[in-house]
Amino acid sequence: MAELAPLPEVERPADLAEPGALPALRWIPVASLLISRDYQRPADSPAAVRAIAAMAAGWDWAKVGAIVVAPMPEGERYEVIDGQHRAAAALARGDIHELPAVVIAPRDAQARPDAFLGINRARRGLSPLDIFWASAEAGEGVACAVMQGAEAAGARILRRPSDAGRNDLSPGATTAVGALQSVARDKGKAGVARVLRIAIAAGLAPVLTLHVQTIAELVWGEEFDMADDVVANAIADAWDDMRDAADLARLESGQPLRRCMAVELSRWARRVAA
Repeated sequence: MAELAPLPEVERPADLAEPGALPALRWIPVASLLISRDYQRPADSPAAVRAIAAMAAGWDWAKVGAIVVAPMPEGERYEVIDGQHRAAAALARGDIHELPAVVIAPRDAQARPDAFLGINRARRGLSPLDIFWASAEAGEGVACAVMQGAEAAGARILRRPSDAGRNDLSPGATTAVGALQSVARDKGKAGVARVLRIAIAAGLAPVLTLHVQTIAELVWGEEFDMADDVVANAIADAWDDMRDAADLARLESGQPLRRCMAVELSRWARRVAA
């Protein structure tokens, strides 16, 4: 028999957050559940469909646990905050009509993605792109600045990492949310828009993390301070050729690849202008 022990005693924190309204525990009809497409991870990818099918086939109440839902204002419907795959698996089985649920009462619609983040941020498997979209829907400042900058530039933040491999992307399509958030923290939404306009002018589809980092280095680095059109032309005409030289320079100098790319592209631009 497993050895059992009391809960660990942890010192009471000095600052305690307001816990909010007490949740309710209920059995919720599966037919009443809805999923937000604004911040939830897509459940129709091949991997998600396989996971849902496996969960449905091997359903075990001892391993399911309660989902987390929020009531919709229009009546007897609930938005799933956590547990969309379990809900989809129950629906797929057809013989499970209710699920145990923790029913929370978010202050407003924006608090729902914030609750999703709080539950899922520390879990393995939640990608930076998932966190970004949920952060944007929750109104977090940096993520919103990226969204606003992308909209101003006419660029598009993709929903899932696999979308970056599509061959029908328009210039400016990107999953490089980490690099764009770094730009937003330093230069705001105007900086994000500037970087993405340059990427669009260079015809980049998708816009990768290294593209964003190199553009930022070229337009704001004191050593470079290149005009936007010059940066766009250099990337469009010489990126692939300069990448090999930059990789070699990184190995020899130990400097970040973004800086090595910026150095090689700036040299190329000077040679062309001479």
